Amino acid sequence: MERFNTVLKDENPQLYYEHIHRYLLAKENISGGLVLDMACGTGYGTKILSEIAERIVGVDISSEAIKEAQEANSRDNTEFKKADCCATGLPSQTFDYITSFETIEHLDSPLKLIEEITRLLKDDGVLIISSPDKFEYTDKRHVKNPHHKKELYHSEFRSLLEKFFPHCLIAKQRLVAGSAVVSDDGFSSNSVDNGLFYGDHKGNGYTNKLNEGVYSVAFCSRVPLKKIRVGIYENKLDSAVVWNAREEILPAKRQISELKSQIDTLKESSLKRKSEVANFEKHLQQNSNSLKSGLEEIIKRSERAEEQFNSLQTDIEKQRSCLESYREENANLTNQNTSLQSDLREKGLKIETLEEECDRVREELKASQKSLEQKNKENDSLLKVIDNIEDQNAEAQVILSTKLKLIAELENKQHSLFKESELKEKELDDLHTRLNQCSDERDNLSERYQHLKQTFSWKSTVPLRAIRRFFERLTG
Repeated sequence: MERFNTVLKDENPQLYYEHIHRYLLAKENISGGLVLDMACGTGYGTKILSEIAERIVGVDISSEAIKEAQEANSRDNTEFKKADCCATGLPSQTFDYITSFETIEHLDSPLKLIEEITRLLKDDGVLIISSPDKFEYTDKRHVKNPHHKKELYHSEFRSLLEKFFPHCLIAKQRLVAGSAVVSDDGFSSNSVDNGLFYGDHKGNGYTNKLNEGVYSVAFCSRVPLKKIRVGIYENKLDSAVVWNAREEILPAKRQISELKSQIDTLKESSLKRKSEVANFEKHLQQNSNSLKSGLEEIIKRSERAEEQFNSLQTDIEKQRSCLESYREENANLTNQNTSLQSDLREKGLKIETLEEECDRVREELKASQKSLEQKNKENDSLLKVIDNIEDQNAEAQVILSTKLKLIAELENKQHSLFKESELKEKELDDLHTRLNQCSDERDNLSERYQHLKQTFSWKSTVPLRAIRRFFERLTG
């Protein structure tokens, strides 16, 4: 389990500054209330927040960490509990503030942590949370932290939080080395624009954003956030140590150069003395017969010279050892300087690339806006056409309704006419029946007439002929 402890400050000052800065940031944006510190570890951050909270609860899955936190914190307003951050068992809608620093990347499901936080946080509560940016923390360094299960890119971190909280302020964090210029009126003065100067005498710039943040820090709420305090965290003693160390490098380099010069001088002196000794020995050999009387004195002087020579050789060896040490130190410093310059050039190139990308995106955005305006005009025209069609449709509906009423009336009339036709057909059938009957009667009368015609004279049949004509006209 990866866990930071303040006792490791001197071993890893970078982690110390990053962790302490986040808790100081949270402290400045908490005003009393009930606070939950999720994955509190040994409780050093919980202790900082207890100075401002009315009551604070720290939870962690490690029994060992909870025990250490309880032993190190004795405030009455502080409580520690062993619990899983994704299932704390604490009551819902309880906390005014929840902090969760460098927790989400250690979980298989970041979503479960945010869901649990949403359940525990009051409707107007504030979440303060951080996570390493996968691009800066892992991709760029080509080093994977074995304790991290699910790292998020900065954009993924923002998207996850905005699904649950409509009001989010997202920031970035990384360590810096530089110089600060702050107005006497403070960072929040209306007459001062605060930002970040970057680069050196060869190339530099100014921005009001931190483009390359190793960590993402967010303030989230379901209601509009109050003004958030962010800024620089400085320890004056450590700042002085860092800059003094850099200042001491140059005198050390000068001292190395002076020692090299001294060594060269000593070498020349040693060679000169050796030459003198050789010449002296040669002179002794040439004048041995004449100088026998002073041989002992000469031997003594030679021994003293040898002692001096040995002493000089010892000094030279010591100076050589110091020189090798200074060379190694100089090589290390040169390598560090080369690495820093390389990183600086890479960052400068990346910044230029990002600026070019921003310009390109701005141009694309302008083009998209123009296209959107044109589309809006076309949509307005289409809406007018649709309104005309809807008006015509409404008129057609009225006409159709009128036609349908006429059709219904015609159908009713057709039905009435059909009934009248049926009655007429019945009457016609009755007339045909009557006609048939009359035809039968006519045939009978005709037979009778022929009979009578044969039986009576012409005068006596006049009435019968009149009757016959009558029936002929009737049937005609």
